[in-house]
Amino acid sequence: MNLNASKGQIASESLWYQICRYLLDSKWLQSVGRSFDLSIIDNFNFEASMLSPKKVSRREGFTLVELLVVIAIIGILIGMLLPAVQQVREAARRTQCANSLRQVALASLNYESAHMEFPPGYEQEFISDAPDSSNNGFQGHSVFYHILPFIEANNVFKTMDPRVPKANRVATTAEFRASSVIPSFICPSDTLGSESIPFPSTGTPTEFYGGTSYRANGGERPIFATQATNDGMFMAT
Repeated sequence: MNLNASKGQIASESLWYQICRYLLDSKWLQSVGRSFDLSIIDNFNFEASMLSPKKVSRREGFTLVELLVVIAIIGILIGMLLPAVQQVREAARRTQCANSLRQVALASLNYESAHMEFPPGYEQEFISDAPDSSNNGFQGHSVFYHILPFIEANNVFKTMDPRVPKANRVATTAEFRASSVIPSFICPSDTLGSESIPFPSTGTPTEFYGGTSYRANGGERPIFATQATNDGMFMAT
C-alpha cells in the first residue's frame, strides 16, 4: 500500500473496506458459499487507520483570572462564616457566664443555710494589733471570701487570714491567698482573663489580686458599715 496516499484516497479505501465487510456479512454471499480472506481487508484497514489524521486531546489548566475569581469567592464565603462562628462562641461564653452566676448564687444560699444569714457584702473593722503594723487600720473581707468554701475553693479559703484581711496581700502569685483566681468569679467574655491582676498596673507590681466580673448588691451606700444604708441583699457589717 502506498504510504504517501492522499486523504481522498484513504477515505475511498476506507469506504471500500466497509463495502467489502457488508458483502461478506450478507446472506447472499453465504448462500452461494463464497469465502474470502478477511486478513487482507483487516490489514488494509490497519494501514489506512495509521495514515488517517487523529485529533490530539489537549487539557488546559486554570487561567489567572479564573484563579483570582475562585480566591475571591472563597474570601467572601469566609467573611460570611466568621460572624456566625463568633456568634456561636459568644453564645457559649454567655452560657458559661450564666452557669458561673448560678454557682455564686448557690454558694450564697449554702452559706445562708450554714450561718442562718447571707454573707456580708463588705466588712469594715479597725485592727490595731496586727503583727505587721502596715496591716493595721480599717479593713474587711468581701462576700466572695465568705463563699469560697461553698464554691469548691476551700483550699484557697484555708490559706487566707480570717482576722487580718490585709495580711492576705501577696507579692507573688505563688503565695496564692488574695492573688488566687477563681474561675467561677470570671466571666469568659471579660478581659480579666485567668491571670492575677498586678498592682500597680504600671511599673514593678508589689501586690497581686484575683479579679472578679461580678458584684454583690449591698444597697445604696454599702461601703462603710457606719454609713451603709444596708438596703441590699449583701449588707455591709
